[in-house]
Amino acid sequence: MRCLIIGHTVIVAALACASACAPKDGEPGETDASSGSSTGTDGEEPTGGSSDTEEPTAGEASTCEGEPTDAAEFEFTFDWVQEEAEIDVTCEVDAVTVDAGQVTTAFTCDLGGASGAASLRFAAPPEGPVDWEAGLAVRVKWLEELEFGDLRLVQLRAAEDDGLLAVGVYGGQEGPDVQEAFAPLTYGHSSVCGAPSGDVVPAQLDFEASWGEALHLMQGQRGSLPIDAGHAFAIDVGRAEDNASAHFGLWQNVVLRRVRLGG
Repeated sequence: MRCLIIGHTVIVAALACASACAPKDGEPGETDASSGSSTGTDGEEPTGGSSDTEEPTAGEASTCEGEPTDAAEFEFTFDWVQEEAEIDVTCEVDAVTVDAGQVTTAFTCDLGGASGAASLRFAAPPEGPVDWEAGLAVRVKWLEELEFGDLRLVQLRAAEDDGLLAVGVYGGQEGPDVQEAFAPLTYGHSSVCGAPSGDVVPAQLDFEASWGEALHLMQGQRGSLPIDAGHAFAIDVGRAEDNASAHFGLWQNVVLRRVRLGG
């Protein structure tokens, strides 16, 4: 199984790609592509995280023995021809369905005089249902950069106030596009397994909120970052590795969802 773009379906599977699509010998992995997508631009220089060894302060205890998992697998589909590497459209949620442990959100999107269908799928979080429903106006953003880092990044935000609802990221690069996707959270990484010295090592991903909450996760770990008494961001890290390529420092596969606690 490989990382694929099938027509206009983008499937990102961390566990399957750990061997098939992983960077080798300092180079980013390769991806097959067909119509409906385009090659991205050069990757950004790493701007986040730290090269100093730090101790985790919240979330699960750090472990340098964790293996990549498929917990952060996600799938984004759309039915229109897309010539650019980026999508930024306003959509209405048609339906939110849960089946076999997966949440699928279907959208109808405004394409400037025409409409198109899209969907986003990922694992159902155990904390509670996702915090959006049919009829909600949302903003869907998609970025694909394949030249360096094999980056795929999807965002779901409320159209009314740009509030964060969901993020899925797979690939390398740590520049503004990835960091800003998690706003209002501050997103970065720490080298808790020691500063890289030529080998790929697990990295700790750091999620920090302006209201004082923080969550620190390694690959194969998950947790929730409280928003208020009834809501949280449920976060799964399928893969997080430092020194993954000469072109970027961090390789990550993460899914974040805003959830209603307890249903």
